[in-house]
Amino acid sequence: MSRVFFFDPNDRFDSSPATKVGEIRYVFDEPTLSLDVNWIAEKAKNSLELQAFDPEKDWIAMSGNVTMIAVLLAAVQEVYGVAPILIFDKKRGEYVKRVLEIAA
Repeated sequence: MSRVFFFDPNDRFDSSPATKVGEIRYVFDEPTLSLDVNWIAEKAKNSLELQAFDPEKDWIAMSGNVTMIAVLLAAVQEVYGVAPILIFDKKRGEYVKRVLEIAA
């Protein structure tokens, strides 16, 4: 079964539409306030590794703090070579799958 990774738990966003794609997981178990992007990237890589993130079937939800999401996507791209993302389509009321590949 696919899993959908949100950066951290956040009551401001309704994550329930993501359950249509997979089981909800969090990269960080609680809100992260650090602005140290290197620390965030390393913690994110470690968390995804511990949770056996699989870019062939798991997804990163584009929801939450834009800076944190950018750091998370950079870390995923660095480790896995691709970043499978979900973007919320407000008109349809559901997440849409996309895969980011950044050429070197």
